Amino acid sequence: MNTPRQENVTVMFADVVGSTRIYEELGDAEAQYTISHALNVVGDIVRRHEGKVVKTAGDDVLSTFRSADDALAAACAIHDTFDENRIFEDLVLAFHIGIHSGTGIFTEDDIYGDAVNVAARLTGVAKSGQIITSKETVDQLTNGLAAQAREFDTIPVKGREKPVRMFDIIWKHTGDETSLLEVASGVFGGKLLTLKFRGQSLNILPEPQTFILGRGIDSGLIIPVSMVSRQHASIEYRRDKFVLRDTSTNGTYVRINGEDVFIKREETPLAGSGIISLGKAIDDKPELNIQFQCI
Repeated sequence: MNTPRQENVTVMFADVVGSTRIYEELGDAEAQYTISHALNVVGDIVRRHEGKVVKTAGDDVLSTFRSADDALAAACAIHDTFDENRIFEDLVLAFHIGIHSGTGIFTEDDIYGDAVNVAARLTGVAKSGQIITSKETVDQLTNGLAAQAREFDTIPVKGREKPVRMFDIIWKHTGDETSLLEVASGVFGGKLLTLKFRGQSLNILPEPQTFILGRGIDSGLIIPVSMVSRQHASIEYRRDKFVLRDTSTNGTYVRINGEDVFIKREETPLAGSGIISLGKAIDDKPELNIQFQCI
């Protein structure tokens, strides 16, 4: 049996978005085949970018790279390959991806340690089609790739005294694999946030202020219904983006560029356009939804 060895490495998790939904739509046998095929495609992409697939488990792939540049290029290639139904004609399949560079402990056929723990935590934050990485990885990027990283928050990780600084990698397909990373303006944040509710239209400027959404009369936007708390949620502009924070009893539902999230005593960045629903599901009483757009 080989003795475990410790090395610096870049770790990437690629996790299928909504695998439960896929099983419900396709049934167990077809869903298992579809996800297995998708993970094989990811594995091929990893290997083409000088990476190594350590293992697949259920609906995700764990891989390692010697170079942060190779890991980021592989992540972009994965998203690009599955974008716009390029693999499955009748099924939208996408990935969450998290990447971290740090210390890994290798055994004969597995890896564990800080690098794996942080990468897994970042993957949990990533939304569909997103690449979330750490300051440690960004610091290792070369050839101008670091310019495509946008810092947006920190996150605690078990076993670490300080939170991890998170970066969103802005990617866009250009037709040339060597230049897959390209700045896409307006993907995160924006110069102005517009809210629309029952004929009202409000603009929130990118300034250090707190805008309150709620039932209370001191709210910037008043939603006068019982399921909404007096100070239900707030919007702030931090680190070049607008952030929605829930402070309510019933939570807040958000649809961002077509993807639904639920937050309760948590926060989420607002990007592009979508819907905010206080205290109720988005499709329940849609007349009480708040439309938003970052422009």
